[in-house]
Parts: sequence; structure tokens; C-alpha cells
Amino acid sequence: MHVWKVKTQIIPDKTYKTINKIARSIFHEIERKTKRKPYIRSRYFQKQKIFLSFFWEHLSTKKIQDKVRRLKYFECALEVIQNSYFEPETVKNPNNQRETLYRFYGQTAQSIFIVQIKKDKKNQLEFMSVFPK
Repeated sequence: MHVWKVKTQIIPDKTYKTINKIARSIFHEIERKTKRKPYIRSRYFQKQKIFLSFFWEHLSTKKIQDKVRRLKYFECALEVIQNSYFEPETVKNPNNQRETLYRFYGQTAQSIFIVQIKKDKKNQLEFMSVFPK
């Protein structure tokens, strides 16, 4: 397991309202750069697009405490996706065998976290989730 050390800090607040506001503003900056689905390019996947919109759909199914826990690492996760060239852990999705999940590991000054990317049957890559280990 290789861990990418990020330079960005986790979002320091504790309330969902402020953390969500900061994370959404980061997302909207990326969203403004494209006319279609927002994406970032990944170093590991040879500069392929990693779409970000699925993250928000997945996040909406979680409880508030879990949302706060995941959103704190949003900016760090984007850095890991863009810069990490380490081999991720590859797992078949237990809910859908046609999908593959890639798990990248990142480390801030305080903790280790996991960034999960989904590759579907059309070979489209989507940022699925981020959570502390």
C-alpha cells in the first residue's frame, strides 16, 4: 500500500453548513471550467477524465455526521486524484460485478484517508467517495 502525502489541509470546521459551503465552492470552481460534466484529470490514469458529479449523488444518501466526515477530505481527495501515480488497490464492486473500484490512499499531517474511484462498464471513471481510514 502506497500512500500519497497531500499538501492541502482538511477543511477545519466542524459544522456541516460551513464544510459543505467550502467544498461546494471548490467544486463550483472546477465546474466553471467546463460546459458539460465537471471533471479533473488523473495522473495515474494517463490524464483521463475523472468525473465528479457522482460524488454528490453518493453523498446525498449518507447521514449528516458521515457527510461531514467525508466532505472534510474533499479538497485532499482532488489532490490525490490529480497527482498520485501510485498503484491503487483494485476491487470488484460487490453490488455490481461490472464495475471496478480503485482505492487510492492519501495522508494529511493528521490522518490517512481513502479515495475511491469507480470504473463502469463504459470505462468511464467517476469519483465515488472519500473517507478516513
